[in-house]
Amino acid sequence: MYPLKFEPFLRPMIWGGEKIAAYKGVETSVRSIGESWELSGVAGHESIVAEGPCKGVSLPELIDRYGAELVGKSNYERFGNEFPLLVKFIDAREDLSIQVHPDDRLAWERHRMHGKTEMWYVVSETGGASLRIGFDRRVDAETYAAAVADHTICDLLRDHPIAAGDVFFLPAGRVHSIRRFHRRDPADVGPDLPHLRLRPAGARRQAARTPYRAGQGGDRLHRAGRLPHALRADPQQGHGAGRLPLFHHAP
Repeated sequence: MYPLKFEPFLRPMIWGGEKIAAYKGVETSVRSIGESWELSGVAGHESIVAEGPCKGVSLPELIDRYGAELVGKSNYERFGNEFPLLVKFIDAREDLSIQVHPDDRLAWERHRMHGKTEMWYVVSETGGASLRIGFDRRVDAETYAAAVADHTICDLLRDHPIAAGDVFFLPAGRVHSIRRFHRRDPADVGPDLPHLRLRPAGARRQAARTPYRAGQGGDRLHRAGRLPHALRADPQQGHGAGRLPLFHHAP
């Protein structure tokens, strides 16, 4: 089997920037590209081989054809023809929605889907952008609901400055968002924050259908799902950052 290259799925977003196409060397008329799906088995947006003898073949078709030879024996035994990762680039020039995703148990109980854990690698940023990950203090369900209601939820979140090469691990149940750089000059657009985001895949269907959003920017807050349960999905997400390392800064 030869090295496989796939066609990207470019997703224009209201918050998208203009960096992904240039970074990837892709010529396209699509503007405000927020995401580029590099490897996906999501129904309707399956990755397609770009060149070689398998050109035009979808990722699920490849797995059906090659099975464990392509994805490994243990992965094939666990997921079958379902590809277990969604790999994407993100370029955000606006604040993204504040989200928290269910773990496998909760996602299966409510949606008959897998949970969602993420890992992010920061490719570049122009200075001032950050990631909001977890709370900066102990937060119970009542405090959380009140903060959503009066639009102060962002005041409860822990802000992490970022640099190219940083790696962040976000277990299911940990609240998170991308924060753009708030420039003094409103004509100066975008934080130039393309980064590679890896989503373990079981969650890919859930990613499209059931994210639990706590807010969209600072002034468009709302709630979805039963958030007290989502909060309890990761008891380590509050003050103390948990047992697993949250991020690794590049040397």
